[in-house]
Amino acid sequence: MMLAPATTIVLVISPSLNADGRKAYSTRGQLFDGKVDGRCIVERSTTPLCDAARVVLAEGVRSKAKIVCDIPARSPMRCARPLVPLPG
Repeated sequence: MMLAPATTIVLVISPSLNADGRKAYSTRGQLFDGKVDGRCIVERSTTPLCDAARVVLAEGVRSKAKIVCDIPARSPMRCARPLVPLPG
């Protein structure tokens, strides 16, 4: 993933669904999927923001990029927090 310094990465979070279309749950709570630029980087996670940060770091992002959560099912507005500064 090639990013310019100080880039904002928008993580779009949505509920994971079972085969029957119902929301998926684990023993730790509801499960979520996360997409960046339409590409699914997190599947069936109880902590999609943390898992997405790990994926982005593993893909080599070492800039001053920030991850911003966007949860369309909860609000039409993008969440301003949490911002996760990536080490760089």
